[in-house]
Amino acid sequence: MSIVNTITRFIDLFYIKPLRKIMPLQTFRYGVCGGANLVLDWVLYFVLYNFILREQMLNLGIVVISAHIAAFIIEFPITFFTGFWLNRNIVFPGSQLKQFQQLKRYLLVVCGSILLNYICLKLFVEAANIPAEIAKIITICITVVFWWKRNVSTICSTMKRGIYPPWTQTSPSLCFPATAMGIITGRRCLTCSGMPGCRASGRCCPMTLCPP
Repeated sequence: MSIVNTITRFIDLFYIKPLRKIMPLQTFRYGVCGGANLVLDWVLYFVLYNFILREQMLNLGIVVISAHIAAFIIEFPITFFTGFWLNRNIVFPGSQLKQFQQLKRYLLVVCGSILLNYICLKLFVEAANIPAEIAKIITICITVVFWWKRNVSTICSTMKRGIYPPWTQTSPSLCFPATAMGIITGRRCLTCSGMPGCRASGRCCPMTLCPP
C-alpha cells in the first residue's frame, strides 16, 4: 500500500456520521491536511528556534537575522512543499493540471501569508515582547483568518457572476450542503445549477474549495 493510500485511509477513519451531514469527504480531507500542516509548521518552528538556533542570531556573514525570523525562513520551504504534496495527492488527486502549474498556483496563493508571517513575528516578538513560540501561534491564527476571508470573499463575489477566480479550478464535490453554507456564511446560498463545471445537485457553490 502506498503512503498516499495509507494517509488517505487514516484520515477517512475520522470522517464520522455527524461530519457527513455538514461537509463532503473531500472538504474534510482538505481541513485535516491543512490543520496537520499548520501543526507541523509550529513544531518545526519550535525545534528550530529553541534547539537549532538556540534563540541566537543567525550570522550569514553579509547579513544577521534574528532567531525568530530565521526559524520562519528555514521552516517555511518545508511546510510549503508538505502542504503542496498533501493538496495534490490527498485532497485533489484527480486534478488535471500539470504538477508545475499546480505548484505555481499554490505559491501564488500562499505569497500573502509569507509577508503576513514576517510582519506579525516582527511586531509580536520585537515590539510587544511576546515569546517567539507564542507569537508564532498567534501569527498562524491570524494567517488562517486572513486566508479564509480573502479566499471566501473572492470566490463568493466571482461565483455570484457565474465565474471563478483565475487561480482556481472547479471542484463540484467540495460544494458545501446548503444548510452548512447558511450557518457558516450567513449568506443566501447559490445552487450549482447553471454554474460552470457544477452538477445541478442543489448544493451551494459560493465557497467551493478549488485546487490551487
